Amino acid sequence: MKNNELRTTHRKEILRLAIPNTIENVLQMTVGFVDSLLIAKISLIAISAVGVVNGLLAIFQAIFIALSIAATSVIARNIGAKKLNSARVAVFHAILLSVIVSTFLGLLVLFFGKQILILSGANDEILPLAQHFFLLVGGLSVFWSILTVLGAVLRANGDAKTPMYVSLLVNLINILLDYLLIFGVGSLPPLGIIGAGVGTTLSRLIGCIILFRKLQRTKLKIDKNVLKTKESIAKMIKLSIPSAIERFMMRFGDILINRLLLNLGTMLFASLTIFENFASFTFMPAFAVAAATATLVGREFGAKNMENVREIRKESNHICLLFMLFTALILCLFGDFFARAFTENTTALKFLNQSLPFYALGLPVLAYSLVDTSALQATGDTKTPMFATTIGMLFIRVTFVALFCLYFRFQLIGVAIATLLDNFWRAIFLRWTLNKRMIK
Repeated sequence: MKNNELRTTHRKEILRLAIPNTIENVLQMTVGFVDSLLIAKISLIAISAVGVVNGLLAIFQAIFIALSIAATSVIARNIGAKKLNSARVAVFHAILLSVIVSTFLGLLVLFFGKQILILSGANDEILPLAQHFFLLVGGLSVFWSILTVLGAVLRANGDAKTPMYVSLLVNLINILLDYLLIFGVGSLPPLGIIGAGVGTTLSRLIGCIILFRKLQRTKLKIDKNVLKTKESIAKMIKLSIPSAIERFMMRFGDILINRLLLNLGTMLFASLTIFENFASFTFMPAFAVAAATATLVGREFGAKNMENVREIRKESNHICLLFMLFTALILCLFGDFFARAFTENTTALKFLNQSLPFYALGLPVLAYSLVDTSALQATGDTKTPMFATTIGMLFIRVTFVALFCLYFRFQLIGVAIATLLDNFWRAIFLRWTLNKRMIK
């Protein structure tokens, strides 16, 4: 009876954090969805330009998420161990690192953006448009970085609703600005892809201001004592580096895949870009459950309650699996409808519809991979997920995409099968690692 009550308590806690985070993730993805939908109305060349840039921006996002993972791990463990001042210091360090890293990335875009785009496979047809979008969104990514970290900090403190509400506001502002700036209204001239970049960046700036003001009204607020701290930032950096490498390898693999597909034609690459935009909504619940797992496991690990760590991880896996089975069903039933919102091109739709069943098949596997990755990272182990992702992305996914697409000419089906194989590897390896450590 006691175990059932404990399991119910954990389930409620996971859902309390995961449901608002799911809504937040969906709302954040809506920014990219709306941008792509509006830009697709301009031309397939424009959406291909955004696709190339988004592949690079995914590396930025990976680094920002790595910082938020480290922040969640350190803050949650300190809260669990009743070390409030150390938790506040971790908040300050996370924000400071996010500013430093994003400023450096912005300078890279400013001075070497064109060269980076060319190396990423942008051809003469899409390069001019891609440069404008990359400069606005990547060059001013400091707001994106701070927004990501502040959301993670509040969730680590048990508040998943505020980031959700702010995300809703950011999305509404972004959609409004996109429409006004891309197509122009009245005396306001149409700015096209430049308008999309301006709208996205301004909306994120507003979100940063609101989240920081909220943070300052919590127990994790940054005050003078925190600013004067002599505690080392090394712990945050030590956790962030493997997480950043893991996320970078994921995004670097995506860039390699993009280059391979660009060589096979703009149409195939545009189809992949469209597919990624609407399919990305399907794994939002898994990301949310994984984030909840990181917070709860981190707290219990900090409190040295290993039995709760095991139960939270087990319950998270069950919840995540159910979510992903449901989203896989939705994708199979309504995938064609979502695709037609972007294009009526028969060739692109053929590529998309052929790959959907294979992609849906991999979603339940992805559930285990994401939850177990978060459980490991919450305990301070960011190296094992880094190893799993590096092997899976570079030696499995990229290799099989090259084999299936270049040699067998499977088009997007090849990408979906290669992704499935990668997710199987990671799920099995991470589960074996956790079971070996008796966190099961």
